Amino acid sequence: MANDRGWQIAQDGNHWRRVVPSPIPLSIPDTKVIAILLKAGALVICGGGIPVIKHPDGSLSGIEAVVDKDRASVLLARQTKADALLLLIDVATVYEDFGTDHQKPIHQITATASPPP
Repeated sequence: MANDRGWQIAQDGNHWRRVVPSPIPLSIPDTKVIAILLKAGALVICGGGIPVIKHPDGSLSGIEAVVDKDRASVLLARQTKADALLLLIDVATVYEDFGTDHQKPIHQITATASPPP
């Protein structure tokens, strides 16, 4: 099937998956609705989403891609002028310079820590 459709496949642990692009999100189409709900005092839970492209006529269509949830969350926080953004993860350790020969565990961090350049 992969050959017939021109798909790229890669191993992911003990399984295989189709590889698709993960472009940097440029906008979130529903931001205006989310902002209205927030202004009204609603608790808005956002997640997932379908990657789309905008055509010259303004219409949207889905594309085969993956939404980068962290970047999309940052964009949503900026567009809604959020007071704070928390990215919570469930891992044993967070590392500085993760995936490099210089990675080291971060055991403690404060809110005043400088962001990476």
